[in-house]
This record gives sequence, C-alpha cells and structure tokens, in this order.
Amino acid sequence: MCAGGEAEVKEYNEILDRIISLLDGTDRGLYTEMVKRMQDAAERFDFEAAAKYRDQLDTVNYLLNKEKVIGFTEENRNIVITEKLDDNTVKLFLVKRNRVLISKKINLQVHPSPEVLIKEQTELILSCFREDPETAAACSGDITRDEIDEAQIIYSYLQGSSCNYFHLPQEWIDSQDIAGIEEALINL
Repeated sequence: MCAGGEAEVKEYNEILDRIISLLDGTDRGLYTEMVKRMQDAAERFDFEAAAKYRDQLDTVNYLLNKEKVIGFTEENRNIVITEKLDDNTVKLFLVKRNRVLISKKINLQVHPSPEVLIKEQTELILSCFREDPETAAACSGDITRDEIDEAQIIYSYLQGSSCNYFHLPQEWIDSQDIAGIEEALINL
C-alpha cells in the first residue's frame, strides 16, 4: 500500500471496511468467502492453505465470541438460572454481570407446593439483586480481563448447557414487581 498509488489505497481501505463489517456483525460476506476458500483448498488437496484458512476462521470466531462476551458483561444484567439436576433437585443461580451471587441446590420434595417454592425464590431474588453500594461499585466501570474470563465461563454455560434462564429487568427489582418475577419463574 505504501509504495502504491491511489488504487492501492482504495483497495486497502475496502479490505479494512470489510474486516470492520465482519467484526461488528453487519456483513458476514468475508467470513463466507473464507469458508469457501478453505473448502476449495481442501478439494484441491492443498491442505496447508486449507489449514491456514481454518486457523484464520478460528481466530475470527474467537474475536466474535469475545465481542459477545464483552457486550454481555457490559449490559450488567441480572440473570436467574435454573438447572434440573435430577427429578428431585434443581440448582438456582443468581448472576450479576460476571458474578455468581447465589448458587443454591433446591430439594423439590421439601417444599409443600410449587407456589411456596416460587414465593421463596422470589424473596431470594429480590433480596439478592437489590442494589447496594458495594455491589453497584463492583459492577460498574471498565471491564477487566479477569471479568471477561469470568463472564466467558458464564456466557458459555448459558449457551451450551441444559439450563433455563431469564434476564431480570432492574425495574422489576426496584419496583418490587413480585407478580412479574413469579410469572417469569413459573415460565422458566
């Protein structure tokens, strides 16, 4: 580019625009091209070139996933997660940003009714997600590398496991919307 003229600079800028579009999610054309080039190289038995494209695709996937995790962390969501461990046991997680605030096993046989269980979970959710100065300070500001790593674990768990979850709006907590929380838990 440096030794070239106006045409080379224009081509260079177009390539950068395509890379930026790929990374910000507005155009997957470059990704599709890379997959096609990898497949074409493999069909020609040019396995070195195919491996190069595969490695580049892995890098792009890694970057795209990191971007999702950073966005996930920045949103600072209240997440309620349940996972059925067996017929009688459910695990409840309450997560804020990248922090697991509560991790609790619940024995379903101990509770007299599903309604009582929902009410207990609602009270726990309201008490746990209430904003206090310490939690607010810990969940604000710039995201550190450690937070990204921790959020990656949570994000991967939500995407890949058999858990159920929902994002609890802060307004529901602030307004003590018991009915909304209970309905979300029932539908979970």
